[in-house]
Amino acid sequence: MIDNLILVLAEKGILINVVDGELIVNAPKGVLDENLIKLIKGNKAELITYLVESDIIVENKFDQIKALNQQTSYSLSSSQRRLWILSQFEDGNVAYNMSGVFIFEGNLQIVSLNYAFNELISRHEILRTVFREDESGEVKQFISPAGSTNFSITLTDLQDAQAQERVVRELIQADVNQGFDLSSGPLLRAGLYQLSAQ
Repeated sequence: MIDNLILVLAEKGILINVVDGELIVNAPKGVLDENLIKLIKGNKAELITYLVESDIIVENKFDQIKALNQQTSYSLSSSQRRLWILSQFEDGNVAYNMSGVFIFEGNLQIVSLNYAFNELISRHEILRTVFREDESGEVKQFISPAGSTNFSITLTDLQDAQAQERVVRELIQADVNQGFDLSSGPLLRAGLYQLSAQ
């Protein structure tokens, strides 16, 4: 009976969950009619028991990830090791580059944008992480201190350039195809191409 009710609810896009011992029902607008509400209320206890016992409820079943003690370096994960090996070949790590292109219109405050990027890098250790050999020759990850990455946005003024669109496309493509030096960082790069005063 409960299996059939859950199947009916699922077919109608109605999601049910148990939170702190209470049955929570999320339904698309207009789907719950009086009969369905009566059916859910009449089988509330059985629905809760079914969801909890069938292990569908995963709430509070995750172990908390423990932070590592502060160290000078950390072991590489298998993905990081693969990335490091590929980076040893010319253009080997370009396939892992994630790029984005955005158009800004108006009076852009470049100093503020540069400040925002530096704050982002300071806040996220992964953007300050580099990979290099330790004293024993093993490749490890090292986290550079906040504020030590010397990050700055490169600005290229193309206001007087002929065929701006073609030139900016070529410059962006060259930037996207440029690899990162995983041993010195930073692992983030940003460039601005100014096409007009605004």
